[in-house]
Amino acid sequence: MGHASPDAAHGQEEPPAACRAPPLGELAAAVYTGPERIRHGEKNDMTTQTTAAYVSLGSNCAAAARMLEEAAQRLAELPGVEVTAASPVYSTEPQEYADQPWFLNQVLALEVAPCWDPRTLVAALLELEAAMGRIRDPALRFGPRVIDLDLLLFGSERCEEEDCRVPHPRLLRRAFVLVPLLDLDPDLRVDGVALAEALRRLPYRLRGNKIFQ
Repeated sequence: MGHASPDAAHGQEEPPAACRAPPLGELAAAVYTGPERIRHGEKNDMTTQTTAAYVSLGSNCAAAARMLEEAAQRLAELPGVEVTAASPVYSTEPQEYADQPWFLNQVLALEVAPCWDPRTLVAALLELEAAMGRIRDPALRFGPRVIDLDLLLFGSERCEEEDCRVPHPRLLRRAFVLVPLLDLDPDLRVDGVALAEALRRLPYRLRGNKIFQ
């Protein structure tokens, strides 16, 4: 996400070979061609059973809109990953650390092949962040960022490891995540909790495409 976005799931585990992204230079040059994503002349093979996952995107750099577009393209080019839907882009108030520009936030719906699991997808998100220029500063955890990619949900799977927590631990507390997530699926539930109800409990305001919290 961006700002106080649930921190991009953390972990340095390398994706399995069948799902491994190409070298960064090739990934940057990948082309998004619409409903079908083509990489190195081949289509992503999504004929096997897939898992629905949701990833949040955020940025508050000067080129935030372009960064979200680039991140979505890069995700679409990962082998065994299909971007099936994208929420509207929202302008959102910074969380935790107010002295910074507002963010742009968006959520993407993915279908991922069986070769992916939460930890390997998180590792791929971190690799994409690094490729796009993000440098993590432990002293400013919720500060400005070029790009932030957070794994929110991975089917019904749970992961409670230190470097990968899914569902995202701050999912139910962040309007800038819940609003675009519910745009994609208003009936989503986590641990029996309707996300629409969780959003109603939050002290936030939505004005046009701006989210105040």
